[in-house]
Amino acid sequence: MHRPRAALYRPLLALVVYAASRHDQQVLAHPIEEGGGREAVLGAARALSRADVNAVGRALGQAQCFETRPNTLAVGPGLCAWWVDPGARTLIFAPAYEATRSLCALNDTPIPLPGLVLVCAGRALSVFAVRGEDRPELDTPLCHAPLWNLFDGGRMCQGSVPFPKSVRASDQEAWEAALFQSAFTHPSRTRRDTHWEASYEELLRRAVDDGAFPQTVLMDAGLTLRQVLQP
Repeated sequence: MHRPRAALYRPLLALVVYAASRHDQQVLAHPIEEGGGREAVLGAARALSRADVNAVGRALGQAQCFETRPNTLAVGPGLCAWWVDPGARTLIFAPAYEATRSLCALNDTPIPLPGLVLVCAGRALSVFAVRGEDRPELDTPLCHAPLWNLFDGGRMCQGSVPFPKSVRASDQEAWEAALFQSAFTHPSRTRRDTHWEASYEELLRRAVDDGAFPQTVLMDAGLTLRQVLQP
């Protein structure tokens, strides 16, 4: 009688919990490598990618329900995306360069900002802008957020900013605080991110004078939220 051959599984990745204390923990991924005697050896640690999180969820057959908020756009294992509606925010400027130190004069001034989409995946926070006042959908075009400390792909330069330890809809306010209460020191992008022709300070002063951020200066990022959420 022929018996089907059982599938051969081999270790590919190990998730290791590292802890500085009971309340300060993080999970890192180690690829499984083959040693000289063909034994399994832990490779160098790296941060979990979104693909890692999705793979673990699939392997566990995860069917967990997640709490959401009215402005939550998407949520999953280790991932949360939400909308911050247009409004004025007090930002903290600590310019690294003398030429932009005059921005400090705006530190106590509420500055109107466009609607924003925040995407937290693992230990990374990405920020985009959206036009209009309506809640965005998965296929709404995203724009570059007119904020400093963001790289070309929208990811926030963390620097010394402490990030929340978890990624849930209930943590949205904590992640917003990490963004808006951080010190904005310089533009981290290497490419143009708005259609504004004058200085960044003049753009923000224009928004203050108008009582709203000028929508026409927002520049498309070439992405939708659906594309950003893809692993």
